[in-house]
Amino acid sequence: MEWSLSMLKDEAGQHLQLRDVALGGFSRKSSYRIAAIALMDSGDVFSSQAWYGDGGDGQKGSAPMACPAWVPWPSLQSTLVVAVACGSGFCMALTAHGELMGGAELQWSAWGEAPDGALGLGGSAASEPTLVPGLARCRVAAVACGESHTVAACFDEEDQPGAVYSWGLAKDGRLGYLDEVNQREPRVIPWLTAELGDSLAARREGAPGTPTLRASPPPRRSSLRLPQRITQLSCGLRHSVLICQGAVICFGADDYGQLGRSAKQRGSQRLRLPAFANCPVLEDSCGSDAVARRLCCGPLHCACVCSQGRVHLWGLDLRDRQVGQGPWVLDSFGPERPVVALCCGPHFLVCSAEVALPRPAETELPQEELLLEYCEESLTPGFAGSCWRPSHLPPKPEEESEHHKNLVRDFERSVQRRLQQEQREEQQRREREERRERRLQEHTEIWTQLLPSFVPGEPSARMARLWRQGLPPKVREVVWPMAIGNVLRITPELFEIHKQRALDARLAQEASASNVLITLNDAPPSRGKEQSTSCIPFDLPRTFPTLAFFCEGGPLHEDCARILEAYTFFRPDIGYVQGMSYLAAMLLLYLPPYQAFVGLCNLLNTPSVLGLYRLDER
Repeated sequence: MEWSLSMLKDEAGQHLQLRDVALGGFSRKSSYRIAAIALMDSGDVFSSQAWYGDGGDGQKGSAPMACPAWVPWPSLQSTLVVAVACGSGFCMALTAHGELMGGAELQWSAWGEAPDGALGLGGSAASEPTLVPGLARCRVAAVACGESHTVAACFDEEDQPGAVYSWGLAKDGRLGYLDEVNQREPRVIPWLTAELGDSLAARREGAPGTPTLRASPPPRRSSLRLPQRITQLSCGLRHSVLICQGAVICFGADDYGQLGRSAKQRGSQRLRLPAFANCPVLEDSCGSDAVARRLCCGPLHCACVCSQGRVHLWGLDLRDRQVGQGPWVLDSFGPERPVVALCCGPHFLVCSAEVALPRPAETELPQEELLLEYCEESLTPGFAGSCWRPSHLPPKPEEESEHHKNLVRDFERSVQRRLQQEQREEQQRREREERRERRLQEHTEIWTQLLPSFVPGEPSARMARLWRQGLPPKVREVVWPMAIGNVLRITPELFEIHKQRALDARLAQEASASNVLITLNDAPPSRGKEQSTSCIPFDLPRTFPTLAFFCEGGPLHEDCARILEAYTFFRPDIGYVQGMSYLAAMLLLYLPPYQAFVGLCNLLNTPSVLGLYRLDER
């Protein structure tokens, strides 16, 4: 079976870039259905499915589907989808769009078929993405789907740790409950407490397991966000796995060693775990407990990447090992070849690792190195310098030779100082770039957590401080429209009306300019400053010229010109004033044309900004 995403395009005809994809399978009699859900960088969500066995669509005699069609979900287009998951015939989508969901809280959407209640909706099927009622008041941080069950972890709050919910088929303890009763709505796993996370951290650090009242260690001063206790989830066929404060917790079926039990379980007596749960011991190169970073589950096995980049495996026999020996390490990866991403299949594992590429040898030496090489050679004893002094000249006197050597030494020192200065400047530039990238990454994570509680017009002291430090580019598309608002109640129809009025006026002006019989008395009376649109073609090439986006023929030239013309006809009392092009261009770099027009009109409507463009000295 082959799936192709190359035909997916947006409204402008541009190819969509894949951000995340999830797969799931479902058996029905002699057929097997495989389903997929894809999340694109634009936030669009597509789903597809295909049948094996009877044929492409499950009917007798039908041809196999070599490239199934992708079905978009329009009900999710107005939301910011950040994660997707797929089970046996059902899908999950995690969104963060407060306008649609009745607030800026993280919400759950689910749709598909789940006879065992894995949708969490109380029923067995849903034709459209539907909010999970049991998690309507929770801020969900991570999600994972098994064949017939789902696990979700919530964000940690300042007063209490985030809870872990599960629902669906409860057989083999895959939901983490002491009773094996199927759950059609989310239910909290009671034994995943803050004390358990503290005991796991103490076991890794080699300290006594004294539980504390906090769900996680206090945040560092360099970080403004609360540390997350549960960082990742994953589900197999009949088991579930999560990472809690750097340790791995497995619960569910253990017939193929999915729980990672082994003879050496240091500190296991201090952990209060049910019989169907276990915390595998992951050892680093020094023999101590490693910190888990990434996690992935196959149907009957698990794989985990530790902080050193090593891969630990346990579960189904992948290398002729006996079940019950606990996690084992792949020798192909480690600190020199760390794994950055991994994915598990039924009987295989795919890893993506960093590889140091060999640097090409330099065939030509820089001029400074050639000069330094000559300087070192000229200062060596017995150097006559015949290759540099013409043959018809007599040898140098000793005083002149010593004077020239001193000049060579001075020149060598000056060249070395200049090279050292250039190296220091290059090192400082790299450090500045690294600090900038780290700050952007940290601020992006902070804003991702702050978006659910963002209320326009009422920013908290922390949010105001972060706002003054600058918004990361990845969140400007979401935060700017929410912060600017739409006080003027501008609709897409109003935007199209003013665009059409500007187009009609421009066409009429071109027609009147080509008519040689027109006189000044024939020109229509000017009621405002609509004629100021003639200055827009002169200002656009000078707007951010290094980007070349707004020059003639640039990708954003037409959109920026239409937005400025529409604003001129929207506010003919102000018209177009030089400098507006920079404001419209900045909005257009991160927002679509309609939202950029709404932001421009509402920003210029504020008294502090409007006074700058009225050209009124009073």
